[in-house]
Amino acid sequence: MAIEKPCTSVYPHNPTRLCVRVKPQGPKLVRDRLLELMSDFEWHSAWELEQELPQGEWVRAMRELLLLHFAFDRISHSLRIRQKQPTERKQLLVELLAGIDATKPETSATLPVKEITKHLEEKTARGDVANIEESFDPTKDEKLESSNGPRLILSENSDELSLSALDSAAMTCAILAKKGSGKTYLGMVLAEEFMSCSALQVPVVVIDPTGVWPGLLATPEGRPSSFSMLVLGGVHADLAIMRKQGAQAAEIVHELWPKSVLLDLSLMEPAEQHEFVADFGQRLFLLNVRAPLHLIIDEADEFAPQVLDSSSRHQKRSLGTIDRIVRRGRTKGFGVTLITQRSAVISKNVLSQIDSLFLLNMAAPPDLEAVNDWMRYAIRADQRVECLGQLPNLPHGIAYFMQGGDVPKFRRFAVRKKKTFDSSRTPRPNEDVVTPVLSRASEADMVIARKWLSSPLKTESEFGETET
Repeated sequence: MAIEKPCTSVYPHNPTRLCVRVKPQGPKLVRDRLLELMSDFEWHSAWELEQELPQGEWVRAMRELLLLHFAFDRISHSLRIRQKQPTERKQLLVELLAGIDATKPETSATLPVKEITKHLEEKTARGDVANIEESFDPTKDEKLESSNGPRLILSENSDELSLSALDSAAMTCAILAKKGSGKTYLGMVLAEEFMSCSALQVPVVVIDPTGVWPGLLATPEGRPSSFSMLVLGGVHADLAIMRKQGAQAAEIVHELWPKSVLLDLSLMEPAEQHEFVADFGQRLFLLNVRAPLHLIIDEADEFAPQVLDSSSRHQKRSLGTIDRIVRRGRTKGFGVTLITQRSAVISKNVLSQIDSLFLLNMAAPPDLEAVNDWMRYAIRADQRVECLGQLPNLPHGIAYFMQGGDVPKFRRFAVRKKKTFDSSRTPRPNEDVVTPVLSRASEADMVIARKWLSSPLKTESEFGETET
């Protein structure tokens, strides 16, 4: 025979059924409150989190969630929670929150890509943007700044985009576009401009995993160009280089300053490239002390991915090295240009720290969303909406440049024609491929390079290893 238990006030007394006492529930843990708040997977400003969980409780809750295999993306002073990927490196709270401000709300408007698309469709239906291209006037909102110093001319018409060479030497930027849209071409134009400013003494150091950058050393017709650049590695090498010689390459760059160097890694396997870049960047960061240098990394998502490749144990080191240079390299003289065809797969921690963007044609929604995350804190909302609406149908050779900071810039421009051999162009069927004749580094430079390449420097990647 069952024994009837006292009823709670929640349920009225009913003698025909048994009642069970409801156990009182305690208050939610702070981490559960934060998880519930951010479970919409949208961006939440640090100010908003502080209002909901004051006195830094939200920070302590983040620490606990990181231990429970959650991860956070950050743009400016806003955060978004997600599940940590199995191969992703563990996030450090001190790095994730470095410089974040919870004392005031974010002022920039937030428009997800789907809302931007809807907004443009509504404008088109009303006939407001019958010809959107006409609404882009590069001088409409701001005058081109003047400077007594040298300029980088990246456009066919210098009035469209002209950047201060002194300022650009130390800028951290990314060139983002889908495959075949001219992102590497634009990167080479940027390199040409830096190397043309010999009085500026800002060498270009290129990390090239694909083997297309030696075209800088030939004219458009395939004859040796006037540019001088030591080529290490690849089929056009002045000197061959191995995967364990990243630190030696950094010593060469340091001693040859202010001469430019091309690191062609195209003959290495991806895992070998990761090891080389990790050792190179780590040593160069230590060596370079306030000596201007602009580092260009092609296919940057290979070395600084959002999700690590579990088969490469050195990719995590290369990501950490690039993250360090982008975050803290300016005071040591570093400028950085990252080039990638997939803005969605490059590390968001790295991408969020750059100050400038070059954008060419892109259409994949994840890539547009990643671009939108950066733009919404750097440029005006109307410029952002129009730009994102144009990117999927942007003609070849047309690009946008935008820069955040105290003096924001927003330009649409036609990329100027290269002054050197177009080695990145996809050959057409039945086309006679021209093999260019390249200019070569001086014998004095190669003597210095040989000295370091024969030096048995110990690197972090070799600690604990046995050479075979």
